[in-house]
Formats: sequence, structure tokens, C-alpha cells
Amino acid sequence: MLVERAKVISYYKGQATIQAEIKTSCGGCQSKCGYENFDNLSGQNKTIIHKIKVNEELEENQIIKIGIQEHRFFYAVFMLYMIPLITLLLSTLMFSLLFNSELLILLGISLSLASSFIVIKIYLKKTNNIKIYYLGKIS
Repeated sequence: MLVERAKVISYYKGQATIQAEIKTSCGGCQSKCGYENFDNLSGQNKTIIHKIKVNEELEENQIIKIGIQEHRFFYAVFMLYMIPLITLLLSTLMFSLLFNSELLILLGISLSLASSFIVIKIYLKKTNNIKIYYLGKIS
């Protein structure tokens, strides 16, 4: 199980709203380089807010441990990275054999890759197999 820390935002009748920070590779490095500045410019939200069921009472701003099953996490990572890579390789081979024009090959590869991302996004939202487990209080 992958274990992470999260902060309780609110708690009501066994339902806790938690906030976990997204860790980047720049988080562990103490040097101030261009990558950190570029990461800050991206404007992406670096927190995830999620609701979980808890069997004990919690307070706001309390730090808790949460867990995610590893096999479900790695399955989602496989879907997000490997399926588009396989699609890219197979569509490159297929469209190279079908067309002589590089423009048609590029268009076919682009459409295949974009459609694979859309299908994966819909599939992962529909199945939503990643469940967050409450593991206990830290503070």
C-alpha cells in the first residue's frame, strides 16, 4: 500500500474532506534552478481534495495517513503512459504502411494518439477503481 499524508479540511458524520499535496521531483531538491521556476509557472493546482469515510472523529487541520492500493495505482499509471505509447508505435507502423504521404501519416498518428487519450480518460473516470483508505491520525 502506498502511504501518504493528508490534511483534514472538514469532518461531518463519518465523512472527511481531505487535502493532499501533489509531490513533484522538484519538491525533494533544495537547489533553486530553472525547473522549479518553470514548474511554478505552469499554474497547476498542487493539491488534491477528496472525500473519504472515517470510523473515528477528526478535527480540522489534523494530519492523517491515507493509503492507496499499489496494484490499482500502477494500473492507472500503465493506462496513462503505456497505452498511448503502444498506440503511437502501432499507428506509426500502420499509417507508414498505408500511406506514402508524410502529412497523411502524421495526421493519422495524431488522430490515433488523441483518440487513445480521450478513450483512456473516459475509461478511467468510468471505472474509478482507486480507493483511498484511512490509516490513522498523525497529529
